[in-house]
Amino acid sequence: MLKEVAKNSSYGERLLKLLFDRYGRDLMIAGRVVEVTAADGTAEMMELLLDQYQYPAEVGITEPVVVAAAGNLSLGDDMPEFLLGCWGGEVKDTEEAITEDAIVAAVEHEYDACDSMELLLARRGAELAITRKIAKAAVLRNESLTARELVEMFLLHWGDEWT
Repeated sequence: MLKEVAKNSSYGERLLKLLFDRYGRDLMIAGRVVEVTAADGTAEMMELLLDQYQYPAEVGITEPVVVAAAGNLSLGDDMPEFLLGCWGGEVKDTEEAITEDAIVAAVEHEYDACDSMELLLARRGAELAITRKIAKAAVLRNESLTARELVEMFLLHWGDEWT
């Protein structure tokens, strides 16, 4: 049931609060609930799960959560920014969670590819490598302006190392 609540970006936060107020720590927050929240929910819903109910100490932010957050179409870069900005230094496995697939999801983001990529570069730029898969995702974008901006970003950050 929590997965369905997590998909409700309009009333999910209120519903989560109601459920947690009623059942408290008896509610089990599985990793899949956090992944669905990252994909479809709001940053406020994620904060509720991670902060108030101490999810990170037990599980950590995993690669599927970061990939889901990078692809969250309704929030643009708000969800990845929340995860990396607020929890980046405190959540275990965050560095390992920013994988090639997470970067591809950011690059392929329909509305905020450049913002999401800038965020990843700002937070973990020294640790990121541009692979063939990532470069291909950037140059194959339908929006030529976004593709150009991404390629310029890659050149600025990595020079000739990414080609």
